[in-house]
Amino acid sequence: MYKRLCVYTPIDTQLEDIEELEGRFISRVAKKASINAIKDTLGRGRPVMTLRNESIVRIYPDGRTETVRKIEKMPIVSERRTYYL
Repeated sequence: MYKRLCVYTPIDTQLEDIEELEGRFISRVAKKASINAIKDTLGRGRPVMTLRNESIVRIYPDGRTETVRKIEKMPIVSERRTYYL
């Protein structure tokens, strides 16, 4: 009775969508892995180092923080590239 309306997208567009979904998935997995690694390390009584307010900071299991070094050239992260000023 009714004609079906089919919309086809170019293959390039489909590939971009797949790449975007893969990128999001990888970001979620990396974030979860990082959180788990930090929790595991702190749980074993070892400090972790992280970037906080333009400084490298060591965080101890008891909550203390120690600034290791101030970073003078902060990276600027674009979608796929990292630039240093």
